[in-house]
Amino acid sequence: MKPPVWVNILVSAIITVLVLGAYARHFDNSFQFDDSHTIESNLYIQDLGNIPKFFTDAQTFSSLTTNQSYRPIVTTTLAFDFWAGKTFWGDGLNTTPYHITNFGWFVLQIVLMVFLFKKILDKVRLHEWNTLISILLAGWYAVHTVNAETVNYIISRSDILSTVGVVAAMLIFVNNGIGRKYFLYLIPLFLGILAKPTAVMFLPILGVYLLLFEWDLSIAQLFKSFNKKNRSGWTHILVTGGIGILGFLLTRKMEPQWIPGGTDKWLYLASQPYVIWHYFTMLFVPNDLTADTDLKAFETFNDLRVYGGVLFVAVMLMIAFTASAYRNMRPVTFGILWFFLALIPTSSIIPLSEVMNDHRMYFPFVGLMLAVAWPLAYWVMSNATKKDPFPTAAKAVLVGSLLLFTGLAYGTYQRCEVWQSHETLWKDVTEKSPKNGRGWMNYGLVLMGRGEYKEALECYKTALVLNPDYAYLHINLGIVYEQLGQPDSSRLHFEYAQKVGDIFPEVHYHYGTWLMRQKQYSDAKVQLRRVIKMSPAHSNARYALMQLHLEQKESEELRNLANETLQLLPGDTRTLAYLNGIQSDDQIIAVAKAKAESEPNAENYLNLSLNYYNIGEFQECINAAYKALQFKPDYAEAYNNICSAHNELKQWDLAIAACNKALAIKPDYQLVKNNLNWALSQQQ
Repeated sequence: MKPPVWVNILVSAIITVLVLGAYARHFDNSFQFDDSHTIESNLYIQDLGNIPKFFTDAQTFSSLTTNQSYRPIVTTTLAFDFWAGKTFWGDGLNTTPYHITNFGWFVLQIVLMVFLFKKILDKVRLHEWNTLISILLAGWYAVHTVNAETVNYIISRSDILSTVGVVAAMLIFVNNGIGRKYFLYLIPLFLGILAKPTAVMFLPILGVYLLLFEWDLSIAQLFKSFNKKNRSGWTHILVTGGIGILGFLLTRKMEPQWIPGGTDKWLYLASQPYVIWHYFTMLFVPNDLTADTDLKAFETFNDLRVYGGVLFVAVMLMIAFTASAYRNMRPVTFGILWFFLALIPTSSIIPLSEVMNDHRMYFPFVGLMLAVAWPLAYWVMSNATKKDPFPTAAKAVLVGSLLLFTGLAYGTYQRCEVWQSHETLWKDVTEKSPKNGRGWMNYGLVLMGRGEYKEALECYKTALVLNPDYAYLHINLGIVYEQLGQPDSSRLHFEYAQKVGDIFPEVHYHYGTWLMRQKQYSDAKVQLRRVIKMSPAHSNARYALMQLHLEQKESEELRNLANETLQLLPGDTRTLAYLNGIQSDDQIIAVAKAKAESEPNAENYLNLSLNYYNIGEFQECINAAYKALQFKPDYAEAYNNICSAHNELKQWDLAIAACNKALAIKPDYQLVKNNLNWALSQQQ
């Protein structure tokens, strides 16, 4: 009755090709969402010497006070990625090593799932097809489009690492060898908890496993008297529970400032049965995925979606209860309860800022896929006979599965394309979640980055209707009004952002840099110092304040801040440049370039262009000036720089064309006229 060995090998090979093809183009996708403050502006990950600090200080996780979670395993992997990027790609913020790490842990989890499913199925029915079924189950998970939301979102590796910890711990326990005897399964579990506390749900999942497969009890028989048969299991539950409690207490101690972000916990809870129903449907038709949902907590308990969701949950639990009475159907019970237990941290009375999030399906789907697929697999096995060990039904299911996997892999490939850049991702969000104010704001940021200020303003206005008290939105409104030459409107939004977002370091950072541009230096220093006090690892605030001290010739303040920064980031070239007083051309360019990249706007790129001109790098001067024009197309000063540089390169026709463009914008620009006259005289 055993299927040919080549079938297992072929199926595994096909799944491997599909997974590699689905994720082939995701390795250079950009940073998104929380990647900005956990990776891009987080000084701590830039030095491997900070690794011990990750385990003692939650501030090392993020440059934002409200997001400083205790996830030292995640931060450690990010530090190694930064090191790898700097060592092999020449840039610690090159996204490729970060995506390689995410994908590598994801693949490891898939392999572990094959062995775990095989062990569980063998508990129910020893069958020669169990290996093939386990490969197909893990393959379904591997190519499923939903998981692209987690694999592509770099900081969401917390979900991957914690799930790997749970699956590895369960596999070691189920193997029933020395790993179980000496509690070695607690090692991956504890590491998983240190990646994300949701891994503590291993404890109730373990309890369900023991009940169904080792104590051989149904849910109805749960309260049978304590006996020797289950005494050993209770010992493991108690020890595992102790580890879970320790992990929870450690997390709470390390992140006292963590804020969940939601509002009414009961309305949030009332919304979750409907959300769980949505997650369930995504298993079958993952066509409504969005990086940022616009679903809000229900406003009333009388919402019909509440009743529909509760009915769905009740039906699922009834199926789990009923299936537990039949030994052959207990994988269904185990999978359903895994699904619900894994959702408890995000679908309970803790009101998170997002009612629903697609990457929350990653951990629960491990169990749900087992629950859904097992009845079909069991039916196919039951149709096999000695005369026909591989019946037509089995062949049809196998072919159908591979066709399904191909479709899901294509969907995964498409989602990887969506995650490719800020523009593709947030454009998709505005289409899938049109009532999401954050989505409109972030798409506006894309447009503003291209210099399309009027179009960006329209996106911000749409977001303002949906989310009028969103502090980050008001910061961006302040920036865009500044670029549109409306300083009064700009100031109003910056000040309102302070009112509604006082607890967010980024609000004070952007207000501080705006005050710098307004030449209100004293007030700017107050804001930037506040950012550093709130978030010591906020690199951009440190650089901005050092730049301000430099411009104001405040040597002592600059020296103190630079030395403090070097304690966090030894050898940082940009900080050393400030500390050395900008004594060389290379240092001048390094600082100007870093400022333009960290605060991309027309003025900073024009300043970079001027610095290139001053040291004789005329082509780089032209390139930087064109960067400035992307932000401000009518920037006469940028065209003047282009004209001047072309003059130095003796490219007279190009110089004349640039000067004419500058004069069309600013007819009385005398410096441009002088440059134009020089080009015309040389052309002759």
